[in-house]
Amino acid sequence: MDGYNVTIFAYGQTGSGKTHTMFGEGYETKEQYSVDEIEDDNGCAGVIPRSIYQIFKKVKKMSNANVFCSFLQIYNEKIYDLLQ
Repeated sequence: MDGYNVTIFAYGQTGSGKTHTMFGEGYETKEQYSVDEIEDDNGCAGVIPRSIYQIFKKVKKMSNANVFCSFLQIYNEKIYDLLQ
């Protein structure tokens, strides 16, 4: 929360588990994870839901904060903005 830029990057062969690691178990059918699933070390939430939860948990305690994020996919040498 000290003004650092951070990148979470998943790289690997097709079918190696990148999406599962980043989003978590059952991401195709879930609209959101519960707080218990995110806070539980054995929960099914992936890196992205856990990271976003921690960021906004800290931002909530701050009086003045700005958060900017982008969510990109690079596939076949093309960049896709997944938040559009």
